[in-house]
Amino acid sequence: MSLPSLRESISALLGLVFRSRCEVCRADSDEALCAECASGFDEPPERICAICGLPMKERSRFLNCFHCNRHKPAFKRLRSLWLYDGALQKAITLIKFPRPRVRRRELADALMAVIEQRLTTRGNPLPGFKKGDENALVLPSPMHAKRLRQRGISLAAEFARVVSDAWEVPLREDLLVKDRQTAPQVRLAREERLLNVKDSFRLLSPGEIDGKICLVVDDVATTCATLNECARTLKLAGAERVYGLTIARQP
Repeated sequence: MSLPSLRESISALLGLVFRSRCEVCRADSDEALCAECASGFDEPPERICAICGLPMKERSRFLNCFHCNRHKPAFKRLRSLWLYDGALQKAITLIKFPRPRVRRRELADALMAVIEQRLTTRGNPLPGFKKGDENALVLPSPMHAKRLRQRGISLAAEFARVVSDAWEVPLREDLLVKDRQTAPQVRLAREERLLNVKDSFRLLSPGEIDGKICLVVDDVATTCATLNECARTLKLAGAERVYGLTIARQP
């Protein structure tokens, strides 16, 4: 085999091995999140809890879910853009937990682009929270510094920046911090999650929260334990109301 032919063969082989693929479905794609995956995120159903946004049975005669009726959350209302399943669930998992040969940064950027389009081209999914409110603040659900170093990416912080720009509400990433590292919530039952995050958040400048309407954003809502503890911390500092917005909601 001639040298040019050998080079062409090696180039073709490398192209097959390292060609661009969608990180979620592995189909050939120039983007880390292909158009088919991005368009397949499942919307929350019409029938959801009026407070926490949990999907409910169509025939339910209650406005709120069992948990919100039993223990009223510290936050006013929570809504999510999509359900935590399918392609979105895989994308979030790939971004949050580092794996070899996964283009996490590119995938996170692609997901944020989809979110920006959702926020700017469709209606506000969060009743009661006004876009452009001068008395409002967007705050990401904080990650402990050690865990942030391990993961390298905070989806909540990435999401908060997109929300702040799209809805023209000031972003404050420097106010709410997590100063106690907790066990990963994913392995814990509901009551364990509530105890796990209790008293784990702190405000660096409590006076800047007094009288403010706060929007806490996070990647996924499951039991809402994290959001509720963030809201409790903010309310104790004098926040007028606290809302929550997540990328996804556990069905």
